[in-house]
Amino acid sequence: MENRGLNAYIYFLVCDGCNETLQADKGGFHSPNYPQQYPDNQYCSWRITVSPSHQVYLLFTSFNLQAENNTDAVYAYDGDSETGELLRVFYGSDPRSVYSSSNSLLVIFKSDNNRSYAGFQAIFHAINCSSKLTYMQSFFGYNFTRSLNVYCISVIFSNRVLK
Repeated sequence: MENRGLNAYIYFLVCDGCNETLQADKGGFHSPNYPQQYPDNQYCSWRITVSPSHQVYLLFTSFNLQAENNTDAVYAYDGDSETGELLRVFYGSDPRSVYSSSNSLLVIFKSDNNRSYAGFQAIFHAINCSSKLTYMQSFFGYNFTRSLNVYCISVIFSNRVLK
């Protein structure tokens, strides 16, 4: 018996350096072609793993995607696979930071075939949320102007509060 049904295909373009496993206590990555426009139909993943008994803190230093939900987006999953809890979906130009509950975080970037933007640049750092953060001279290259007395709910530096 011959199958004459309609076959639908979804194509994604995967670029070099776009699907990486990052095993370090700090580092960074960016969307394809950053700071130029990223290509359409991208699917990129970054599996971040830091030292055991630490968590991953992810901060976007630059971010510019389509502003509409369900278009181009960055997905952050707790753990090293998409079966982990979806922590946040980032789109538009006002990203937030995020941190994992374990020593791994999966970041996925997907773009559609309608309009491209400059994309994003992100840095990550291993943090220890089991103890209170106290004075640190530098965090992600930013110098603190005063002591910290916070837990991992908010990190205060410069004149910005990241939740």
